[in-house]
Amino acid sequence: MLRHTTAKIGGTKHHVTVADSVKELTDAVAAKTKNKDRRVAELSESFLGRFFKDIGQACDAATQPWEDGIRMVADMTSELRKTVKLPKPVSLKRQKMWSSEDGDEIDFDRLRAGEDFYRTTKKKNSVKTKQLTVFIDTCANARRKAASLLWRGIAAITIARLLEDAGYRVAIMTYDSATRGFESGKGHSVIVCVKKMQDRINIGTLASAVSGWFFRSVGFESYNLIPRETPSYNLGHHNEDVGELLEMFEPNPDARLNINGVWDKDGAASLIKTVIEKLNSEAENKLAVA
Repeated sequence: MLRHTTAKIGGTKHHVTVADSVKELTDAVAAKTKNKDRRVAELSESFLGRFFKDIGQACDAATQPWEDGIRMVADMTSELRKTVKLPKPVSLKRQKMWSSEDGDEIDFDRLRAGEDFYRTTKKKNSVKTKQLTVFIDTCANARRKAASLLWRGIAAITIARLLEDAGYRVAIMTYDSATRGFESGKGHSVIVCVKKMQDRINIGTLASAVSGWFFRSVGFESYNLIPRETPSYNLGHHNEDVGELLEMFEPNPDARLNINGVWDKDGAASLIKTVIEKLNSEAENKLAVA
């Protein structure tokens, strides 16, 4: 169920809207803004990154597979992997091991060959399976081209895939946060869960949720969900001082990753390397003292 609260974020009071899924947010926006389509209708296709005749069409599109977006994500991810050597996370998965003393099963072929024949599985290191929440900033100023907004999502998807392949459990949330989003001077923040820990990565959902058109249509109209407030003329200014916002959903700073400030392939590659190398260093340090 969509939730609204207020919180002090970066020294400013914010209205915070929390959605457990993209559909939960789009349903609320579509219902609230049925007769307030003007803002989306007046925005150009080049600014949005996609054409919509009204907010209802944008809300419907956000919950359907976006084929062009899926292709863009695939192409951008492929370009990143081909041109940049990405580090691999230290594996937290259980590995097959052989012993001559004890184990779960006996391999008779290895026994006859005089090799260690007891088979068991153990973790390569003693680090417990780590759970991480990846937060993706989807906000951007008007000068940013719609396509460039996708690179933060590309970085997040790549990191999530690398980590899950190595045995991590990963949740993904998107957020946008603006200071002085309302004429009252209060800020506006929206945060959406797009992947729970136990879910598989759904590229169709993620491609829409991190797109420029989603932020500049559904995100813009989400201001109308706040009662007794009037959106400011320019909808405020991109807020990147969001530590207190993210802490509301993951209090442990070591268990959250904030993906922001990424607008191209080089930025995505740099961030991915930094994140993986930091996590590997932490895992290796824990192994050394175990």
